[in-house]
Amino acid sequence: MPAPTPSASATPSVEAVVVLPHVPPAPSARTIQWSADGQAVVLTRRSIHILTPDSGVLFDPNAAIAHADASAQSVQFKKNAPAAPPEGESADKRMRMYRTIIEVEKKGSFIHGIHCLDPAAAVPGSLDPVWRAASWSPSGLNPYGGCLLAALTSSLELFIYTPNMNSLTGLWYISQDVTDSLRQASVHTWVDIDPVEATPKEAERVLKGSLESQILCLAWSSSAVFGESASSASSDTSVMDGSLLVLGNKAGDLLFLRHVGNGRVQLVHQQRVSEAWISHVAVSNWRSSAPGECSAQVAWAEPDGTVHALNIMQKLEGEDAPEISITISDDPRRVVRSDRRQITALELFDVGPERKSVIVGGKAGSIFVCDPAAVADAANGAGGLADVELKTLGESVGSSAYTPVTGLSLLPSSDNDTLLVALLDGSMHLLTSLATQPALHAGGLSEHVTRRARETFEAVQASITGVRKPTKREFMMTHGAALLGAGGNVCWTYESRAPADINYVPEGKHHALMVTAPLLESLEGQDSTLSDLLCLVENPPKLLHRSPLSNLRPFFHFLRKVTSETDLQLLPGALFVPPTAPPEDRFVPPGALAPLPEGADLAQKRAYAREGFLHDLFGHSSLDSTRLRWNIAHHCNRAFEAISAPFLDPKEFNDLYGEKALRAAITRDVLWLLCRRLTVLAPHASASSRPLFLRIIHASLSLSSTTPSLTQTAEALAHACGLPLDMFTGPGVQVLPPAGDSPTPDPLAFTRALDVGETCPATGAPILFSSLDIGTCGEGHDWARCSITLDIVRDTRTRTSIGSDRKAVLPPSHLRTDDASALEVDGGGDAEVDWISEELLEAARCCIVSGHRWIRIL
Repeated sequence: MPAPTPSASATPSVEAVVVLPHVPPAPSARTIQWSADGQAVVLTRRSIHILTPDSGVLFDPNAAIAHADASAQSVQFKKNAPAAPPEGESADKRMRMYRTIIEVEKKGSFIHGIHCLDPAAAVPGSLDPVWRAASWSPSGLNPYGGCLLAALTSSLELFIYTPNMNSLTGLWYISQDVTDSLRQASVHTWVDIDPVEATPKEAERVLKGSLESQILCLAWSSSAVFGESASSASSDTSVMDGSLLVLGNKAGDLLFLRHVGNGRVQLVHQQRVSEAWISHVAVSNWRSSAPGECSAQVAWAEPDGTVHALNIMQKLEGEDAPEISITISDDPRRVVRSDRRQITALELFDVGPERKSVIVGGKAGSIFVCDPAAVADAANGAGGLADVELKTLGESVGSSAYTPVTGLSLLPSSDNDTLLVALLDGSMHLLTSLATQPALHAGGLSEHVTRRARETFEAVQASITGVRKPTKREFMMTHGAALLGAGGNVCWTYESRAPADINYVPEGKHHALMVTAPLLESLEGQDSTLSDLLCLVENPPKLLHRSPLSNLRPFFHFLRKVTSETDLQLLPGALFVPPTAPPEDRFVPPGALAPLPEGADLAQKRAYAREGFLHDLFGHSSLDSTRLRWNIAHHCNRAFEAISAPFLDPKEFNDLYGEKALRAAITRDVLWLLCRRLTVLAPHASASSRPLFLRIIHASLSLSSTTPSLTQTAEALAHACGLPLDMFTGPGVQVLPPAGDSPTPDPLAFTRALDVGETCPATGAPILFSSLDIGTCGEGHDWARCSITLDIVRDTRTRTSIGSDRKAVLPPSHLRTDDASALEVDGGGDAEVDWISEELLEAARCCIVSGHRWIRIL
């Protein structure tokens, strides 16, 4: 999105208003954070709110909350009831949110004062903990393919939260107490020392251990990019995550932790970088410097306003089972001198056409921008630093440019050099030319955006209270702000305050609102959003690490504004074109796969299969591009149907945007990749894997009419399994009748039905494999098929894609340990476990058609 420009438009429309029962713990630029799954975490004192916009989500719409209530009393007690929008607004077009809440963990808080009597180790927030900070992990780390959440309390205890079944509205549980794990692994065994009888040496050891375990700040990096060049993330074919959770503690250490599975992290490096507390930490995006290598910058701040930076590098080592090694510079650079002004915000952004990393931070009255690579004098940190003085924008009596920074958001654009800065007083400032000469945006744009924010505040408050608009004596105390990334929408949380009012208000009476409104307008308008969308699908980020809900947010915002078929015609036709090149020209490696090592045991075979399937399903940019195109076509069809349903026969607009053709292209690509991988595994497979091989071969031969190479890979797999081709195409195979007349014939329709040994769970009647989606027995019972293994779904415990209607069998890691394997062939008994199907289910972390994340209902 290009830099916005002021206009003479009226008060911006309000996209969403959500009531928060408590106020955030402190003003922070990370009060609101958007995840790679398209979810927002909103921090308040007593609870963390995880909000998901309903756009693009095909889940129970009744579970999404509407907007704030229409009276001040109901705001406190009926948080989910819908309300009338502000005057002139249409409730139908306003965004709804799915919400789930994580309450602060109070039981069993570690009291440092009991174990260490030194005042330096005191933690005032231990007795009544509230939330202090939080950070999202990259996507693809939780059991359903989504993000983990690291959350820090005021008692300085860090927890990792994982969704139990449903990340939208369900429970998030503690999968690891990180602080406790660090205490157990500490080199200073100090917890069991009696502080009263401790010797001076023991007291020093207790103090060191206590300070090292007190986490003050955190930041989770993006997924590492092990590509072929720094300019092309799409060249990265690795599916390894490689992200790092970076922590700063009271002892002046930086701790680097890596996800090791099951929602747990492990310390991989700890480095002393300061003799003072680490108050803020930030990590840049990874850059590929050589094949299999990447690097990033880490910046941290100290209480006196000093900012330092250092380099970290990661490298893939090994061929068959690569591991990630980490190298951290032991020569940190001071990039900002101490001036006794505390840092109120610190971030690293990639700016300019070259996407170079710069450090951006806030102090009282100014924003500093620093290029760590351009710092010439490490002794004084003078090189490469720009300090931009902010102006007081007097929209209320509480306005001041010296209030803390509560939002730093980089506006997406071709040059990537415009920054939105929000302050506690409710003002919004825009900085431009971050890569060259940072300065406030000329032309009064900051004043214009601040005025629109104030007008939105007045309209929302009048709607909430039902009494009057706020006067200049009341100001919008903004605790946090972030860019939504679509249509110039900004999200911010605020509490209405009157500085002259000195009446005491108990904590239970405080509440905040989160408002989303299009405060920014694009220079190029809608055309820019659509052209950016085309660039996105042609050069997609890896969907394993960034979900379609996040990638396609501008598109979903565009669909919300669609009112006629003419609006849909603005979308470029190139968005809906499936790939035309054969699979062998689009996938890496292009030839046959390396065989399994000689003498491999079952554990090695499972590891090879899982990593191979993971790479096949989510390691190719061409396949991710087609998935994004399918998402666009799918939601365009839904939008067109919603517009035209009152006027047209459904058959007239069936698959207007080529959704079926795109799904067929995805299915053929996945089958081609699976056939190639299974050909390597076939000599090592057990007899229980035979039904999987039969289904994959039969589906490939049935859908290969337009893809000759799919026929070749399916025949090669049949040969590796020792299966004759007549078994699939011979005269003994049942031929299916034509599907009948249809304006858009189904490209995934089978022409033959094959007996693969499946039986009806209800009657025991045989089921022929004749469809990718449904299995029907002779009694007329229909059973859904797993979208991954194509097997009949026999268990109610399934996972469902939140962006499509695809269902899949749960992998073994999700089942209870006392359950028998759900993957044994019918007739079970002494059958061996189908470990190849198990590893395929484990590797399918996301929906293999849409790329969306999974949820469980039961």
